[in-house]
Amino acid sequence: MLVHLRVPSEVSKLENALARGADALWFEGSASAMADCLRAARQHAASRPQLYVRLDRHGETIEEALNELMPAAPDGIALPVRKGTDVEHLGVKLAVREAELGLEDGITQIIGLVTAPAAIFQLATFTAASHRLAALGFDTQSFAAALSARDLDSGPLNLARNLTLLAAKAAGIPALLIGEETEGFAAASQAAKRDGFEGIVTRSAP
Repeated sequence: MLVHLRVPSEVSKLENALARGADALWFEGSASAMADCLRAARQHAASRPQLYVRLDRHGETIEEALNELMPAAPDGIALPVRKGTDVEHLGVKLAVREAELGLEDGITQIIGLVTAPAAIFQLATFTAASHRLAALGFDTQSFAAALSARDLDSGPLNLARNLTLLAAKAAGIPALLIGEETEGFAAASQAAKRDGFEGIVTRSAP
């Protein structure tokens, strides 16, 4: 079971995050703060976890964020997506910046995040969206907010989660569950694994 740990973009807390044994760290915050953390994390041993950054569709534009982030060479970008073309367009932007910076073509992965109902009707479009697409993640809290759902075990929410899982399986990529943080790590991880998810994205300690 893959464990991706969500961490704030604060260099002062980085050493503790790296010591927690996660497979990957997800930095969240402003692009400049995430870039600082990426550079600091790369100074550690080669056994460090994968380093991802999460972008959102508000605040900084994707172009502005990538201008800050790509010189720090993240291993991947996690982005809320509505359809396969969102992944394709991000892939094009990454290819341009990799070429400009002398990075290996295709080295920057994409994790597509299902955060709202519109994506559910386009799940089939992710199957061949891009060779960069490394996983699909279902963001429980964001999707619940989009539904105005108070019950995190509601029928529509569970349906959307299960469809995201099936879409990832159809595409041959891992399905990640971005936890709702209402239960301990062990219980959340076991439940996600039982349902067929290959990884969990959490703020709880592994």
